[in-house]
Amino acid sequence: MYDANIKRYCADSVQLWTGGSRGLLTRESASQVKVITENHISSQRQGYICSDNIHVLHDNPFDVAKRHIGSGKTVVVHFLDPKDISGGCMVGRASRQAVMCARSNMYPCMDSAKVREGFVTYSKYQFHSYDSDRLVYIPAVAVYRDAMLNVMQEKDWFSVDMIAAPVPYMPGAQSGEVYFNAKVLMAVYKSRFKNIFETALSESVNNIVFDDMGCDENMCPPALIAIALREAIKEGGYAGMFWQIICAVDEPYSQCMTGKASIAGRFEDAFFRTETSREYIRRMESMPYTPPKETLEIIDGPILGDASRIERFVRWRAGNRYFGKQFSIFGDGISTLAGFNPPGYEVYYTGDNCNKCGVYHMKDTWWGRLIDYYGGHLLVNNSWKGSMVTYDRYGSRKDYSAGCSDERTSHLHVGSVEPDVIIIYMGINDWKQGAYAERPMYDRVSEGLADELMIP
Repeated sequence: MYDANIKRYCADSVQLWTGGSRGLLTRESASQVKVITENHISSQRQGYICSDNIHVLHDNPFDVAKRHIGSGKTVVVHFLDPKDISGGCMVGRASRQAVMCARSNMYPCMDSAKVREGFVTYSKYQFHSYDSDRLVYIPAVAVYRDAMLNVMQEKDWFSVDMIAAPVPYMPGAQSGEVYFNAKVLMAVYKSRFKNIFETALSESVNNIVFDDMGCDENMCPPALIAIALREAIKEGGYAGMFWQIICAVDEPYSQCMTGKASIAGRFEDAFFRTETSREYIRRMESMPYTPPKETLEIIDGPILGDASRIERFVRWRAGNRYFGKQFSIFGDGISTLAGFNPPGYEVYYTGDNCNKCGVYHMKDTWWGRLIDYYGGHLLVNNSWKGSMVTYDRYGSRKDYSAGCSDERTSHLHVGSVEPDVIIIYMGINDWKQGAYAERPMYDRVSEGLADELMIP
C-alpha cells in the first residue's frame, strides 16, 4: 500500500531536519547514536517496588511517550526492517516505519555510516531471515507531527529516545505465504527482548514503550510475541527494574490506510493469560490438521472426497515419529524457493522459473509436502542453486557453496533450536560437473560431510 502524503511528508521531514538550526540538532543526535551488539549485558541494575506497571494500550508509541515526559527517562522501542531503515517512506510506502519517519527526524538521525555499516549491512549478511539481536540506540528523536500526520504547533513538539530493533522477516513473505515456526520465533523474540531491556538499563531508562513489535505489517503472531515478552520480563526480573513497561501496539494512520484492525485486544489477551511459551509451542505443534472439505493434498497426490481415508491419515500423522519435529533441508537448486533460503544464496525457484514450473509456495515444493505429510516444521532450508557436494574443481563456483563446506554445514540451526531431522538432497550437480568419484575421493567427501553434520 502506497500513499502520496507519506512520500511528501517524509521528504518534508528530511528537508526540515537536515538544514539550519534544526539540522544541528539532528546531527548532534546522529553523532550520539550507538549500535548495540548481540548479548549485551548491563552493569546497571536499578530496583523499584512496582505493582501493576505493565500495560497494553490501544495507542501509538510516540503519543504514549509524550504523556510520560517529565516522569523519568522514556524510550520508544520500534521494530523495523533493518535492511530498509526508512521503511520505504521516500517512495510513499504506508508502513509503520514510514509513518514514524514522517512524524519525526528518526530517519536522518539513523542515516549515518555508523548505522549503515554496523546495523544495515550487518543484517543483510545474516545467515537466516530472522536477523540478529543488534540494536540502534537513538537519543533525542524530534517528533513534530501528530498521529494523523498533521504538523503540531511548535510548542507541542517533543523529543524522545528510541531503540530500533530488527523485526524478524518471516520466511515466505516474499511470495505472500508467511510461514512461521513457533519454537524458533519464540526463542528469537525472547533473545531480542532481553537485549532491549539490557540496553535500556545501560542507558538509565525508567519507562519503556514498545510498538507492535512486528505483529502488523510483518505478520508475526500477536499471541506468540506477547508470551515471549511476558516470559522475557519474568526471567530477567525486568518488571522491578523500570517504572513502566507499556505496549502501545496501534498506529492509527497506517491502520487506516491498510484497513487492518487493531491487534491490541489479541495482544493483551495473550499477555495476561497464564499460557507459557512451552504450552503455546506444544499447542501450535500439535494442532490437528483441518483439511479442505473435498480434498487433502498429500505427498502421493490428492485424496478426493474420502472422509474416512482423510480421518485415518490425520490420526496416523499425529502419531508418527516425525510429528512436531524440526526439519532442516540441505540441498541444491531443486530445493530452493524465493524467500526461504539464506540471503545471498542462488535460488532457482524465483521469478519466471516459478511461473514455468508452477512452484510458488512451500506447499508446491517436494520438501514442503514431505514436511507437511509427517506433520513436522521447517527449521532451515540451506539450499543453493547449482551447488555440489564436493568443491568445484573448475573453480567456477565459490568454495562456500559446496555441501561439504563449513559455511553450509554449520548453518542448519537457528540460535538454540537445532534440527531433529536433516534431509540431504544433493549430488546431481557433482555428476553434471564430472566430479571425481574414485573410491578415495568418495570416502573422503562422504566421511567429511558426515563428520561436519555429526552423523554417527
